[in-house]
Amino acid sequence: SGDHRGFIYRFAADGSLMWTSEQPWSAVRAITLHPTQQRIATLSNAGDVHILDLKDGTVLCRLGENPGIPFGLQFSADGSELLAWSRGGENRRWTSAPRKNQNR
Repeated sequence: SGDHRGFIYRFAADGSLMWTSEQPWSAVRAITLHPTQQRIATLSNAGDVHILDLKDGTVLCRLGENPGIPFGLQFSADGSELLAWSRGGENRRWTSAPRKNQNR
């Protein structure tokens, strides 16, 4: 869950707190879970979109800002796209393509 101060909390099924992530942006407007259940995306009142590791709350990247007054955020069913939209109808879509020649 997220709050008006920019904190994000992850709770276990039994209600115990697993981690807290204090983020350097404004109030959390929306949070969405990636279909793999390994990451979440957050949307702030300022329109910032961040991807966090669900395991420990580490911020993995900042995708940029959504135009207008932020309203919602959602991953596609297969997780290949992330859509953020505003109250005025503006939206932004990010896509992820498989990386080639990854050395891991």
